[in-house]
Amino acid sequence: MERMNVDFNVTNGTIGPMAIASLVIMVIVNHENWFKLFFVVRKWCTGTPPPEEAWQKEVENQLKNVCGKLADQETASQTAQEKNSGVHQEILAELKQLNTNFSQFTEAINQLNTNFSQFTEAINQLNTNFTTANAAREDAVAPARHEHKLISSLFKLRRNRPHSDIH
Repeated sequence: MERMNVDFNVTNGTIGPMAIASLVIMVIVNHENWFKLFFVVRKWCTGTPPPEEAWQKEVENQLKNVCGKLADQETASQTAQEKNSGVHQEILAELKQLNTNFSQFTEAINQLNTNFSQFTEAINQLNTNFTTANAAREDAVAPARHEHKLISSLFKLRRNRPHSDIH
């Protein structure tokens, strides 16, 4: 930050707007030495120059310190804003990714529901086919069973006959 140009009019004792603003800034930023600065600036503004050159150097140093602190605060503020902006962008990116992931998850759940419905239909069709096939097998085997029963009955009858009747 450039050195501030403070508008002190020493000849007639008036203070310009920049001088007032500078004094306010000095009081805010450098509040430890505000009392000393106030009197030095007041002496300059009333046309009474400081008795020693050391005071003038002190005020100039204080002004440089204030300007340096303001510049540091501005830099820190910009850095914090950039950092916050970066964090904000990262959070937005994460939220977008979560939204995308959630959409994909929802689609996967819907696909699983569809697949499960198809699987259930296939199981029901298999049950129907099995029942139909079982009934058809029973129908197909029924005459053979009946025939088998007849043959078994004949063999039983033959076994139960006495041997003397067999020629």
